[in-house]
Amino acid sequence: MDNQQIMNLVISVSILAVLAIFTSGFARSATARRRNQRSPRLGAEVVVASKQKQEHHLPHSAVEYSVVFRLKSDDPIEFSVPEDVYNQLNEGDSVKIIFKGREFLSFQRLPAQESEPQSEAE
Repeated sequence: MDNQQIMNLVISVSILAVLAIFTSGFARSATARRRNQRSPRLGAEVVVASKQKQEHHLPHSAVEYSVVFRLKSDDPIEFSVPEDVYNQLNEGDSVKIIFKGREFLSFQRLPAQESEPQSEAE
């Protein structure tokens, strides 16, 4: 094989590898979307446990916002959320979330729990 044939082979293999990566990513995304569509719409009262903002720079700049909610059973559940939702939530907030599968749909603040009055010693 001469240098030109080797270069053509390397380019062909590279193109096939990139196509395989994009195809597998698309298939995973389509599968997750289908699973979310088949899931029932659920609601749960939760507490905001933590928030995370991740910046990705390659291949293009993007920011991903995620929030970990703690269920009454103390189990965590994490969702990617839009920036406006991320900015409205604070750790410790009590909210009701609506979700479908792994897709976060919305939230509603719960009324603040009033502490029980303390009886004074007589």
